[in-house]
Amino acid sequence: MTPLPDESDAFAETQVMPKFPVPPQTPPTASEAAPRRRSTAEAEPEAEPEPEARPDPESKPESKPAAKKPGGFMDAPEWRESVPFDETGVLLRPEVLRHQAMRAETELMGIIKLEPDDESEAAREPSGLWTAAWTRRALLAAILLLQAILTLRNNNTAFEDEALYLYSGHLELGHLMYGTSTGVDFWTYFSGAPTLYPVVGAVVDQIGGLFAARLLSLALMLGVTGLLYLITRRLFGSRAAVCAAALYCCGEGTVFVGGLATYDAPALFLLALAAWIVVRFGETTVPIYLVAAFPAALAVGTKYAALMFVPVIIALALFASLPRFGGWAWIRPVALSIAVSLLVYTEMKIAGPTALAGVQSTTTNRAQGADSASYVLQYAAEWGGCVFAIALLGAFFLIRLPDTHRITSLPKPLWQRICLAVLLAGAALLAPAYQVHLHTAVSLQKHVAFGLFFAAPLAGYGLVRLVGRNYHLLQLGIAAVTLTLALGMGQSIAMFHVWPNSSEMLAQLVKYQQPNAHYLVSADEVAIYGLRGDTDAEPAQFSNTFYFLYTTAKGQQLTGIQAYSAAIADGYFRTIVYTGEDDPTVEQVIAEDLYRNHDYRLVAKIPEQIDYQQTTGTTYYYVWVHT
Repeated sequence: MTPLPDESDAFAETQVMPKFPVPPQTPPTASEAAPRRRSTAEAEPEAEPEPEARPDPESKPESKPAAKKPGGFMDAPEWRESVPFDETGVLLRPEVLRHQAMRAETELMGIIKLEPDDESEAAREPSGLWTAAWTRRALLAAILLLQAILTLRNNNTAFEDEALYLYSGHLELGHLMYGTSTGVDFWTYFSGAPTLYPVVGAVVDQIGGLFAARLLSLALMLGVTGLLYLITRRLFGSRAAVCAAALYCCGEGTVFVGGLATYDAPALFLLALAAWIVVRFGETTVPIYLVAAFPAALAVGTKYAALMFVPVIIALALFASLPRFGGWAWIRPVALSIAVSLLVYTEMKIAGPTALAGVQSTTTNRAQGADSASYVLQYAAEWGGCVFAIALLGAFFLIRLPDTHRITSLPKPLWQRICLAVLLAGAALLAPAYQVHLHTAVSLQKHVAFGLFFAAPLAGYGLVRLVGRNYHLLQLGIAAVTLTLALGMGQSIAMFHVWPNSSEMLAQLVKYQQPNAHYLVSADEVAIYGLRGDTDAEPAQFSNTFYFLYTTAKGQQLTGIQAYSAAIADGYFRTIVYTGEDDPTVEQVIAEDLYRNHDYRLVAKIPEQIDYQQTTGTTYYYVWVHT
């Protein structure tokens, strides 16, 4: 805007300031030359401007004294001092905004680095849903509830092993409390110490019967799944822990063992507890990991076959401490091995020589069967192949991690990660390999659960890596869990119908029982347990089709098939019950003798549905009574 004519030059100079200094229109007077020359000398850079340095953000610019103009007015401020432009004419940001922008850029770079190729700590533990404590607990609670529902839906009368262990526990409990004789040395043929689980199971059985004893197994297996979650979370993160628990909880072995009142559930729980201790305290300098020796040794005493998984726990103690202690970590497996060996040796010395005979006859020198290796491996794959395949995928991802990965709980060298993957995945093959050696598939459906416990952390990690951090392949994860759930539901309920329901058979025994009578039952453990407390059905009155010693009227002692034939001919048994499935060779001879003997008559043929190894059919209890 052009100034009005009546405005002073000073007003115009201060209100409308040109972009660049304008030279005076009239030459200065002599009186003004000297001071003006001094001012020009002071402002020499204005005549020939030179590039100025960028102002230091930490230091405040020094104020330049303004020269006075004639008439007492101050000179106009220099444009470089009043406007934040640099030498290129670009507007400078205020210091506060500039520092905020730098912080924002740093945070942005951090966000970009959260998608690494090496599965860093930040990548495996993203913020939000999966790291919230309430979410993790809710998911784990839902998984445990699902496991409980799957287990409780399976129901049948007592299995032979359940009946034997619980009744022997009652006898051992009476011996411990009152000094009564058990009548049988259970140490010689039990696959676990008869004074451990059988006694505990008998106490629970006295409170609530078979259902309460099975509830104890369910509670222990729920604890196994919870410990699996904790172990996997420490090794591979929260998401892998949830996936591992989800895959393991619905497996056939997990559901079946959780509903069976046998050695397996407590032995597996003790192994899981020992494994959690060595992983949980793997980075502590105090040797708390040695506490794991107690549950590990107790697991071996509970079920002798648990010994094959103790080396896996000892090796876990090494890999859990390698990332922090390096070569010093080798002290841990050595110390733990010594501690477990001393405790197991002490257990065997206390139990006596008969315990060693039981270990040899049931575990180390067990009689071999007739099942082929392909037969055993086929059923091992059906009962645990899905989880094992996902575990192999997890092993692949674990080995692919670069040596510079930032997962602090896993070792960095490639050879150590390979060994860890082989350890966890290979544990699932221990039970099948052992039973291939024995040529038998007996109890394989239970033993599969032991090995899959150690492979499940790898399976959870493999499922997480397969799905992806952003869940772009979520459908694959859902499909894997759904397949495992479907197989576990069908297989576990089928396993609970391998043996026939004995309710009607026991009713027939009660109907025809007599004081001091003798009974021949193919699986006499079920009858002894089912009729416990009945004075006309004491254990000594029962015989089975596996072993029988009979003394004839002439004093001749017979065993085997001859003993059964002679006893039937003499009318020794009041009632005879068989199915033809427990010991087919012997039971076939017994059936032929009964049909030829006119003193016995068939009073009941009880049909029962069974489902054994994908073969569904009907079996019969044949009940014969001496007239």
